[in-house]
This record gives sequence, structure tokens and C-alpha cells, in this order.
Amino acid sequence: MTYTMSFFVRQMWVDPRLSFNSRRNIETIMLDASTSERLPLWIPDTYFVNELLAVEHEMLVRNQFCRISQDGTVLLSRRVTLTAFSPMNPNLFPYDSHKLRLHLESYGSQIKDMTYHWAPERVSTADYVNGPGFFVSDFLATNSSGTTSTGSYSRLTIEIDVKRNPLPHELGLLLPLCLLSILCLCTTWIQEPIYGSVVAVYLVSVIAILYGTFILNDDGNIPCMTPLHIYALLSCGLGFGCLLCKDNVKLFNTANKGIGKENTALKFLYHLHDVD
Repeated sequence: MTYTMSFFVRQMWVDPRLSFNSRRNIETIMLDASTSERLPLWIPDTYFVNELLAVEHEMLVRNQFCRISQDGTVLLSRRVTLTAFSPMNPNLFPYDSHKLRLHLESYGSQIKDMTYHWAPERVSTADYVNGPGFFVSDFLATNSSGTTSTGSYSRLTIEIDVKRNPLPHELGLLLPLCLLSILCLCTTWIQEPIYGSVVAVYLVSVIAILYGTFILNDDGNIPCMTPLHIYALLSCGLGFGCLLCKDNVKLFNTANKGIGKENTALKFLYHLHDVD
């Protein structure tokens, strides 16, 4: 699954070469994006491991600043919108919950050269953070390491606990299918078989259209069978079963009428034989 979010990336490190003494009680030096790029500042080569697309905001100005403290502490802040990939298991769709992970590490500096650590406040979020169709329940920031063919690297990981909102699927598919299934069962009590067959065919068509629309539009990125698939298939099977039941009742009634007429004819011939 891919997800997109906007956030601020703030990195802090200490560079003794940038320490200074101020006679004017200046505690920090503020640098904008253009100034920090012109100066020979060392900046960590941090990147997002599972990134698919990342964009830095530049409206109205580039959303970046750099602050240098007297002791050489550097704070670099950037605003980024990122699209990342995280594996998901949608077997319980639409009642599934997932952990979306975002990994940060150095592109070239190994763990023996540079180590990442979370700040004490770690991850701070807005008061209301939710995604389309999902509820965000919790954030977890951890430290780990990643090993590739080029070495071991220090890694920071953010885990975002999300839970899907099942209400649109319940109102848009589960409830209509339930009502249509009940109507299909009601068609078995219609006295006229012809009317029952017509109604059953109509209901089955509506169920098939709903299921096809769900598969094409809403569930195209879910490759496995879920309980919602099974529920929709059972509803379609119930509709077809009611249709076959009505046709069988019609044939059974027709056969019974034919047998009744044959018995009446035999009785009539038997009475005629007695009169003779």
C-alpha cells in the first residue's frame, strides 16, 4: 500500500567549527534556504528508505530554515510531502488495521561513522490527524539498524497505527446487499411464479451490478479474498437460489396440475365403464 503525508523533518547535530562568541548577546543565527545553500555547511545525507516520491514545498518561499547556536548546534527544518510504500495485509477488509512504517537512514555514512537518535519529544502531531478512509490511532518512534550489501546503517523508524473506517462500506454495500437478500427470500412467498421469477431476476441483476461496481472501483488494489467478497458472493448465490427455487416450484405446480387432470380423466372413464 502507498500512503502520502505532509510533515516537518527537523534534524539537529553539533558542528564545533560553527561555534561562536557574541558580544551582542546573540544566541542563534538564523539562515534561510538560499543563504544556507551558499554557505559550506555540512548536512547529513538523510533519506527515506521506502520513499516513492518526495516534494519540498516552495510556495511562497522555500519551506526551510537553519539555526546555528553558539555552541555549534545546528537545527535544520524542512517541510516535505512524501509518498511511501508499506506492506499491508487486507484479509479482514473493511475491518482491518495496519502499521505504516517510514524508515530514515544515512545514504552513505555507515553506523560506525554516524548514528541517528530521536530527540526527547520524538514525534509530535497535530490535534486531529486522520487519512481518507482511515483513523490514525497512535505513533511509535524506534531506533534500529539496517544492513545492505554495502554495510550497516543507523536507522530511525516511525510506525503509524491506522484502522480503516468500515462505515462507508457498510452503508454502501453491506446494508444494500442485506436488504436485497431479504427481498430475494420474500419472493419465494409470491403466489404467482411468473411475478416471482421477474422480481428475482431483477434483484439478482442489481446485486451483480453492485458487486461488480465494488470490485472495479473500490477494491481494485486488494488482491486477496476478503470477508466482504464472500458476503457479496453469498448474496448473489442467494438471489440465484431464490430464482431457481421459484422456477422449480412453478414446474412442480405444473406437474401436479397435469397429474390431477390425468386422475380426473381416469375417474371419468371409470364411471363411464360402470354405467355401461
